[in-house]
Amino acid sequence: MIAFIVLSVLDEEGVWLDTVFHVAILLLGAFLFGLGLIFYLSVRKNIKNAERLDALNHYDFYENYMEIESDRHGENIGKVKVYYPDFVKIREKGKFFMLYSTAATVYPVPKEGLSEDEIAALRRVFHLKTRKK
Repeated sequence: MIAFIVLSVLDEEGVWLDTVFHVAILLLGAFLFGLGLIFYLSVRKNIKNAERLDALNHYDFYENYMEIESDRHGENIGKVKVYYPDFVKIREKGKFFMLYSTAATVYPVPKEGLSEDEIAALRRVFHLKTRKK
């Protein structure tokens, strides 16, 4: 919008702003800049909130369900029992199993530190196909 105002003031002969194409380009640019700014500020805020939260999840897996125990600053803040069918989606992505309790809430379970047998057992209880290497 600033570029639109500046060009309208500087364009005395109406060369730039006399066509719909030029006006559309300026308005589209302003719109995309605004979206980018909103996205940047949202991501920055979410990162700061995650760092401030300092929560750590501990997972215990069983045949039909799992227990998630959350600690914050060394203090236990909650424990929940979740049955596998209650997850909206379960995916394996790189070094993690991603357990979605809602479309926006995900529990990342790192595979680091797990043996191949443990990873295979988790794939079975999550009903995931074996990944090819």
